[in-house]
Amino acid sequence: MPKDYSYLGKKVPVEQVDKELRMLWEIDDEATKASLMNFVIYSEGSDSLKANAEAIGKITQEHACRAIIMDLDRDGPKPNVHAWITAHCNLSGGKKAVCCEQVAFKLDGYTPGIVRHTLFSHLESDLPLVLWWQGDFSESFRESFHASVNRLLFDSGEWVEPVTQFKKLSLALEESPTLIIQDLAWTRTYQFRIALAALVDQPIVMKRLAQVQAIHVKSSQRTRTSALQLLAWFTSLSSYQPSPDLIETKGDAFTMLKPEGGEVNITTEYSAAYSSLCEIEINMGDCILRVSKEEDRPLLLQQVILNGESIVNRHCPADRDDPVSLISSQLSRGGKNSLFRKVLPTFLELL
Repeated sequence: MPKDYSYLGKKVPVEQVDKELRMLWEIDDEATKASLMNFVIYSEGSDSLKANAEAIGKITQEHACRAIIMDLDRDGPKPNVHAWITAHCNLSGGKKAVCCEQVAFKLDGYTPGIVRHTLFSHLESDLPLVLWWQGDFSESFRESFHASVNRLLFDSGEWVEPVTQFKKLSLALEESPTLIIQDLAWTRTYQFRIALAALVDQPIVMKRLAQVQAIHVKSSQRTRTSALQLLAWFTSLSSYQPSPDLIETKGDAFTMLKPEGGEVNITTEYSAAYSSLCEIEINMGDCILRVSKEEDRPLLLQQVILNGESIVNRHCPADRDDPVSLISSQLSRGGKNSLFRKVLPTFLELL
């Protein structure tokens, strides 16, 4: 029995997509079309069209765009492209106010160029292209996308072999140095970084930074790349250098050298008991900094412990973990994500 794709809107011939979109706006004169970017979600073999259509519905509540969702089944019996169109509208005063177009493509079977030709013939040509790539970078990534993308979103937490995938990404960055990259694993560390930076700014902590002896991070295995990126951020901004004596353990453990001399022992703890990135602790002998996530509340706990006594004990917001919320917040912040590019070499060494 054929699958039901009615949730994607009206099915149309691929060559008629633009014509059908124009007719869509002519029929509904109460709707105002809004578009500030091309926002594309690309996946392969995951049958994720429904989930991604729901994600677009949430993202367009805050970010006006022409939305395109694509799912490629490389093992399809023969090359074929199916297309659907619809619009996501936000209401104001009980009436349609602003609407965003959505075009969905289901690609059966792979032939060279099919992804590129399908996508680039349906973009709004004068708008930037933001691409959310789901899963591993396939051969379609090199042939189709990175040279023409303005902002690339991906989640390294999904990858089984992150080293291999980051090598592919590094090659893309060499060929497209202006490409803005955004790893959702990095976005998951945002509030952790804000919370830790606020503790470091305490005068009692500032004068002890040269005394850091050890750093410990607790995380789920799923958020391992987030944990290592958080470590890469702190160690690179502290000008630590990896020691030749790298320790391999069941988790990740490293020895780093401080610019003023001395070593910092860095350890990680991955456990199924943790749902996400949940704690970073920095030990300076008589002073301990700790930022930890409350398991039952969307809050982080900031602590400074001096000689065994808690002198700072307060809460601040925690990052949302779901990809749609992370992407919406990142699109709101914008920017070129230069800090991530700065810590990327250190992260790759730790990885």
